[in-house]
Amino acid sequence: MMKENNNLTVLDAVIKIFETLEGSKLSEESLNKISRELQIVQEYIGCNQIQTCLFSLVFALQNKTGDSVTFQMISDYLDESFLYIIKYKKELNFLLRENLLAIARGEFDNSERTSYIVNKIVSDSLVEDRPLNKESFTMDTSEVLFSISELIWDHIRNDITNNEYFLKLNEIENRFQNNEVIQNVIKTYPDDIDTRVFIYSLCYRVVNVTDYQDTGDDPTGFDYRLFTSKNINNIKNKIIDGVYPPLKDGYVGKKFINVDSGFIRRRLGVYPIFSLTQKGIDLFFGSEKSQYEAEDSSTSDFDYLRQFLLEFAGTYENHQKSIYSKRPMLGSIERRYSYLEFVKTVNKLIPDNNNRYIFYDCCNDFVALNGNSYLTSTLQDIYGDDEEYFKKIHEFKDEKNFLQTEGFLLLEKNENINKSTLTLSDRTLELIYGENADLYINNIYDNNILEPEKLKDKTLFYTETVQKQIGMLKKSLENNNLLAMQKRLEDKALPKGIAVLFYGAAGTGKTESVYQIAKATKRKIYHVDISETKSMWFGESEKLIKKVFTNYKNLCKTCERHHENTPILLFNEADAIISKRKSVDSGNVAQTENAIQNIILEQMENLDGIMIATTNLCENMDKAFERRFLFKIKFEKPGLTERILIWKDKLSILSDEEAEKIARKYDFTGGEIDNIVRKCEIDEIITGIVPEINKIDELCKHERLATQENHIMGFTL
Repeated sequence: MMKENNNLTVLDAVIKIFETLEGSKLSEESLNKISRELQIVQEYIGCNQIQTCLFSLVFALQNKTGDSVTFQMISDYLDESFLYIIKYKKELNFLLRENLLAIARGEFDNSERTSYIVNKIVSDSLVEDRPLNKESFTMDTSEVLFSISELIWDHIRNDITNNEYFLKLNEIENRFQNNEVIQNVIKTYPDDIDTRVFIYSLCYRVVNVTDYQDTGDDPTGFDYRLFTSKNINNIKNKIIDGVYPPLKDGYVGKKFINVDSGFIRRRLGVYPIFSLTQKGIDLFFGSEKSQYEAEDSSTSDFDYLRQFLLEFAGTYENHQKSIYSKRPMLGSIERRYSYLEFVKTVNKLIPDNNNRYIFYDCCNDFVALNGNSYLTSTLQDIYGDDEEYFKKIHEFKDEKNFLQTEGFLLLEKNENINKSTLTLSDRTLELIYGENADLYINNIYDNNILEPEKLKDKTLFYTETVQKQIGMLKKSLENNNLLAMQKRLEDKALPKGIAVLFYGAAGTGKTESVYQIAKATKRKIYHVDISETKSMWFGESEKLIKKVFTNYKNLCKTCERHHENTPILLFNEADAIISKRKSVDSGNVAQTENAIQNIILEQMENLDGIMIATTNLCENMDKAFERRFLFKIKFEKPGLTERILIWKDKLSILSDEEAEKIARKYDFTGGEIDNIVRKCEIDEIITGIVPEINKIDELCKHERLATQENHIMGFTL
C-alpha cells in the first residue's frame, strides 16, 4: 500500500536507516547512502532529515530492546560522545511536540535520564503500512492537562525532586506549545512558572469537573507543594491576602466548604476551594471556552466572614487548649482572614486584642447560633479563672468595658450573674450585615413602628391659630422643604434636627395630628412607650433611653438605604420625662429621672431627624426642654364652630340644627366626642336602632365624671 521506489515500505525504509546509522556518528557520508529511505520516512512523518534519523533510531531500538530509549543508548549506537548527542535535544523536543514520540512515564527531564518511546498510534500505523493521520494521535486539551496533573501529583507525593519537577514542567510546555490553553497561560504569566502550575491544576479541574483536594496539613486548606518556588511563604501570604496575581486579576475565585473530617473540623471548621472564574475560563480556554462553565461563584463576603467567625470560635471555645496557647492561635486566624473588610474595620475600631477576641466570639454566637453569649463563659474562655476574669466581670457589670462604652455590645443583666448575656448592638449588626442590617435591627423595635400607609385618614378640626401652625409644620416636613431647611441650618452651624412639642388638654388631637402629618409626608413613626423606660434595675432606665435614640438613628439609616423619608420619633404623653428636674437629695429615683432627662437633652441637641413630644402638663416642663423645641404648638379645646364641625363629621345622622345644639350644650374635646360616637355605634349594634338626639344627649351627660352642671352652657334641650 505504501510501497515506493521499487515497492519499499516506510517500515523497510526505517529498518534500512537504522542498520546504516550504526556507528556512523550521523556523518554526511552515511546519510547520503540512505537518502532514498530518508525521503520516504520524511514524507511519512513530515520532519527534516535529522529528526527522521532520530525517529527511526528510537523506533528500532525500542522494538529491539523492548524498552524506552535513552540518550545514552542513542549515543552508544551511533558511536558518538554523549555530550555531542545532546545537541539533538531540540530535534527530539520537536518530535515530542508533534506527538510522534512521548517521554516514558516515570522518567524525568534531564539529559542523563530522559527516555523516549514512539507514539503507539504512529508505531501501529507504520507497522501495518497505513497512512499516518496526525489528527488521530494529537492530544486534546483534557489529555494535555491530565499529563500536567499527573506530574503535579508526582511532585506532591515526593516521587520526584524539585529540579526534576521544574525541568519536566518546561518539557511539557515545550511539547504542547501548540495547545491553546498552554499558549494562553504562558502568555498571561510568562515569567512565573509557579503561577502557571496553579492555573494548570485549576484548568484540569474544569475539564474533569472535580474538586481540588488538599493532601497536606497546611492550615489554609491548600497544598502548596505543587509549587517549585523556594519562597513558598510569600506565595501563601499572597493567596491568604487575596493579592496573588490570579486571584487579584479575577481569574481565580475561592469558596469555602464544610469538611467531614472531625480533626480538620475541630482545627479549621471550613475548607477553602479554589476554582477558575468565568473570566479565567474565557481567557485560558480561548476558542474552547464555550464547552466549559464556571462553578457557582456566588460565595459572598458574608460567607467568608461566617467561616472566619466559625473557625475563630472553634479555637476560642476549645477547652482542650490552654488559655496561653489560644491567644497566639487566635491572632494567627485573624491575620489569615485580614483581607476581610469586617476584620480590617474591627482591628481599627477595637485595638485591644482581648476585647476584639471577645467581640468575635459574641458575633459568632449571633451569626452561627442566632443567640446571645453568656457573660461568664465568654470571659472564662479567654481569661480562665484568674483575677483578670473577675475584674472583667465587674467591668462589664458596671457598663465600663470598652465594648460597651463604644456601643459594640450590650449586657442583659440577670440576678444570677451566670445568666447575664452579652448581645450585639445595632452598630455591630451594621458591621456584620451592612445594608442588610435592618433585617435584624428591626426585630428589636418593629412593634413600635407605625407605617404611614397603614395610618387611617382622619379629618381634624383646629382653631384658626392651631390650623396655621399645623399647616406650617406640615409644609416644613414635606421632604424637599425639610432637606433644604436642614442644609441651610447645617451650613450656618445650627442644629438641623427638628424638635416639636404638642401641648394642651387631653383629647384635643395631639397624637392624631402626629399620625396625619406622618401620613401626609410619608414618614414612619417610631412610637416610644414611656412606661417601657422604667426598670426594676437601677441604671437600666438610662440604658433603655439611650437605646431608644440608638434605635431611632438606625431606623433613619434604614430609611435612607431604602430611599424613604426620615422617620418621626414620637414621645407620646411625655410629661414624665420633660418635667422639671428634681433635687439630687430626693433619692435614687430622682437621680435616675434626672439622668434620663440629661440623656434626652443631650440627644435633642445632636438630633439629625424629627422628634415630636406630646404632653398635657406643659406648666411643669423644664426650661431646658423648652429651649430645645423648635416648634411649640398649643392645642386648645375646640370652640363652638369646631365642635359643630366635629359632630357633623363624626355623626352624619345629626342635622345642622342638632349638631349646633349639642355643641353648644357640651364643650367636649375631639377625644370626648369620639367616645360618644363609639357608644352610639355600640348602642345601634345592640338595639338595631339608630340613636336619636335624646339618646345622644343622654350619653353625653355621662361622659365626664365631674358634675355636668358645671359644663352646661347656654340652653338645654
